[in-house]
Amino acid sequence: KSITITPWLHAKFVWLFFSPPFPTDTPKKSQLTSKKTTNGITVEEFQSSIQNDQVVIIDLREELEILRDGRIKNSIHITSSQISGYIHKNFDQLSNKKILMYCAVGHRSTLAVQLSQSYNLKNCFHLIGGVKNWTAQNAPLEKKTL
Repeated sequence: KSITITPWLHAKFVWLFFSPPFPTDTPKKSQLTSKKTTNGITVEEFQSSIQNDQVVIIDLREELEILRDGRIKNSIHITSSQISGYIHKNFDQLSNKKILMYCAVGHRSTLAVQLSQSYNLKNCFHLIGGVKNWTAQNAPLEKKTL
């Protein structure tokens, strides 16, 4: 008995075995400036917000990413895997402040904002496009050394 490969079956085979297991595309420029994401703010809005004393800036990237690329001035380093514990431990201090989060491209910070909202923190925002968008718009980063 022979198997007949139809065009539909061939297309499914190609898609199944040759497509990447995760999205490899980077955000489009329109995505980097739109507010369609959960409490996402642009680089300009982020820069104006960090001038305020009542703001907490959280860098969710890993240590190696920070050493390689630098960090936004006055940010604290809490990895995305530690953010839940940090919010739980510091809830009283955070509930009265504006919280700004960022990561490399915006995925981890979007999830962290959603997590923060589940703790009923209403004033949480993330940088759309992350550090990649920040540097693309020539915003300054501090270099961290060991």
